[in-house]
Amino acid sequence: INANNGTETHSREVLLINIQPEPVMMAAKNTRHWYRQPRQIGMALLLILLLLTQVAWLQFDSLSRKEPWRQLYQTVCPWIGCQVPVLEDKGKIAVRNLVVRKHPDTENALMIDVILVNGAAFDQPFPDLDVVFSNINDEPMANRRFVPVDYLQGELSTLKNMPRNQPVRITLELVDPGEAAVNYKIEPR
Repeated sequence: INANNGTETHSREVLLINIQPEPVMMAAKNTRHWYRQPRQIGMALLLILLLLTQVAWLQFDSLSRKEPWRQLYQTVCPWIGCQVPVLEDKGKIAVRNLVVRKHPDTENALMIDVILVNGAAFDQPFPDLDVVFSNINDEPMANRRFVPVDYLQGELSTLKNMPRNQPVRITLELVDPGEAAVNYKIEPR
């Protein structure tokens, strides 16, 4: 039995040694990278365009007031029916050479001559002007608001916007608030 058992082990070893490995055939799928496929590139670009459009729409108020986005909105808005907001910075409008004098033709009336200068980097609408008279203790005595229609006359009546860095001379007429009103100022609104 031992001899037989030894022969079996030996023949098994011989058989195992004589086994030749069979070549393994692997079939690989032709893999292409996603970025090399035109359809996927098109879809990716379309999704990016959709995302940018959503951001542009949701941020319309803030982006339409900044360059270079403002020019883009001004180009696109006529096609899609939106309106780019007007740029305004009333703090950049300077009031210069304010002169208050008696009206030459009307009693109990004053004439105010003033020069407005738009110091902003863009043209902007003419402001409303608040004329305030106060007494010696700086307590308000009288005030009046002038809208652009009230003070834009002659050549100025055709202007829609105040040109930048160009002085605009205007004249205002109003009722005299009395002798107690010794201080006065004009504030663009």
